[in-house]
Amino acid sequence: MLDPNKIGIKYKDFLPHRDAKLIFVFCEGKNREKDYFEFFEAKSSRLKIEVFPPNESQSAPIRILSQAIEVLRERKKEKIDEVWFVVDTDRWVLHDFLTECGRKRFNVVVSNPSFEVWLYFHFFNIEAAPPPENWKEYINKKVSGGFDSNIHQHLIINANDNSEKKFKGTDYTHPELGSTSVFLLGKSIVGLMKKEILELLEHNKNHPKLKKWT
Repeated sequence: MLDPNKIGIKYKDFLPHRDAKLIFVFCEGKNREKDYFEFFEAKSSRLKIEVFPPNESQSAPIRILSQAIEVLRERKKEKIDEVWFVVDTDRWVLHDFLTECGRKRFNVVVSNPSFEVWLYFHFFNIEAAPPPENWKEYINKKVSGGFDSNIHQHLIINANDNSEKKFKGTDYTHPELGSTSVFLLGKSIVGLMKKEILELLEHNKNHPKLKKWT
């Protein structure tokens, strides 16, 4: 990840408070999801977040679940407050994975068809109609330069509101095409550091990649 200070954004690092909430996030994507959620690390004394991309060639959700169980076994002495899985519908049948996560009471958020649906709602409060086949390409067309994982997380409150209002699905683990339930995790993050996010947004609102959206 780029150093934000080199692109005109200043951050203050916070040492976590001893009672900070520890959140583990296991994700299907190796890079984008990891970069996205790690943005929030060290920006609030109330939140510690660790992101685990999939092991090599093991990105199927049921494989990620096995990886998570192993990590949790190794870290069992730590007080882990929340465990989240961030997955897509584009390549996988999720039934067995969702069943096992339900038994273990893990949190699961799903984007249909891909994580880029969540990124889309950082900027827009309307559904993409008709939903595009390639969401990454679509965002690159709609947002100059595409989604920037050093900057655009400032807009997570927008993303929470927009995606929740436009959510369609039988439940939060079965979103319809063009919907995402990542706002459930987003709301958990914002609940711990809303003040810091608003301060960051105010401080950096004139950055060229934020100006249009604030």
